[in-house]
Amino acid sequence: MKRELIEDKLKEKLLQKIEVEQVELLSNSDFERLSQLIFERTQIMLSVTTLKRFFGKVSVSENYKTSNSTLNTLCCFVGYNSLEEFQKVHRPVKLDVKLPLFNKWSVSALFSSILIVGLYLFLPNSDQSTLEIGERKLSGSFPFTVSFDYQIKGQDQYYVKFEQYHSLEPLSDDYQRISHIYEFPGFYNILIYKKQGDVENYQVVDTLQAHIQYPDWMGETYHSGTKSDAKRVLQVDHDGELMISPSQIAKVGMDSSSLYFTSMMYSKPMPVDLDDFSFEGYLQMDTHQDEDFCKWIDLQLTGEFGRKIWLTFVPEGCDRWAKVVISEHQRDGYHHDNQAFMINDKMKWHQVNIRSKNGLVQVDVDGQQILQQKYTLPLGQLMAVNCRANRSGKFKGLKLNGQSIEKNLIVLGEVEAKKEVR
Repeated sequence: MKRELIEDKLKEKLLQKIEVEQVELLSNSDFERLSQLIFERTQIMLSVTTLKRFFGKVSVSENYKTSNSTLNTLCCFVGYNSLEEFQKVHRPVKLDVKLPLFNKWSVSALFSSILIVGLYLFLPNSDQSTLEIGERKLSGSFPFTVSFDYQIKGQDQYYVKFEQYHSLEPLSDDYQRISHIYEFPGFYNILIYKKQGDVENYQVVDTLQAHIQYPDWMGETYHSGTKSDAKRVLQVDHDGELMISPSQIAKVGMDSSSLYFTSMMYSKPMPVDLDDFSFEGYLQMDTHQDEDFCKWIDLQLTGEFGRKIWLTFVPEGCDRWAKVVISEHQRDGYHHDNQAFMINDKMKWHQVNIRSKNGLVQVDVDGQQILQQKYTLPLGQLMAVNCRANRSGKFKGLKLNGQSIEKNLIVLGEVEAKKEVR
């Protein structure tokens, strides 16, 4: 696919994202908004000038070409995993059609063909394509290779995506088995897609959950929003405080002077029902005096169906980046007022309390209620706790139902199994 066609198609997708009809109507504020949205989705900052060059709104040299890294970031922003995937999906289909000379017989044959095609399209199809998932191995101790058997009936093509930022992988009839290794603990949604005729139309038809367990806290750090450069950090508990320090960042070969992200995961089934539980803990945002970007710190509690309680806290003035997820409900700062999730004093520890009961989640910060949210779809048993931040945020005193979350957490009882609601 020619580079010009790639860029033209990508421009169409970007304009759709920001709801601008044509390039000529783009304003400076549109470019600023687009830059912010790209950073929010990919954690990669593309400057206004870079975006203006891409759209041809500023003069460039005759030999100027948009870099592949910029194109890759833009492709990730519009919903693809990479520039390579974008090219594959939008590869034009070459048609070699020879039109016959028309006479009364060819016209008759044409109408007969149209009638046959119409009957084929609108009459019930007895050979409907299906995908059956067979034996599966989706849970184990880190590191772990998940796998599942499958059988495709019919002519449709199916794909699998094992992780959020990975490309779609085709499920081939030649093998009927596929596997993937997870190199970090966590609770992952494995998405099964079916191609719906048109090359751009992929529909999620099934979701499998993979739970990669580890008996202690494990950390990771990365620069890229796609985690392509992620490094593992085993020691995250420092005298009762959970954090990945700048010195640890440097020790694993990352540049601690530039923007980086940290994540600390405790991934094992816990005797906690997220539909009836209490949480308490303390968090402190990174205290480096960098005023050129908005920092954030967040907490994620993942249930057995892959649904979450996800709270993102930000400094004063940065509520655009605050995010709240309670089961099926999401509140981003772009469309909702999330000022209650602003932390005014970055230098102090802030107490966070969560209470869930009878389909209602309540969140308090420093003794003040900031959220009440009803939900319908159950969260189920707690499978993973994830504490994240850009730069080196800190957490301490984390408790579930009054019990400390610490290594080798003793199972205090069984959680009643719930039936998934779809």
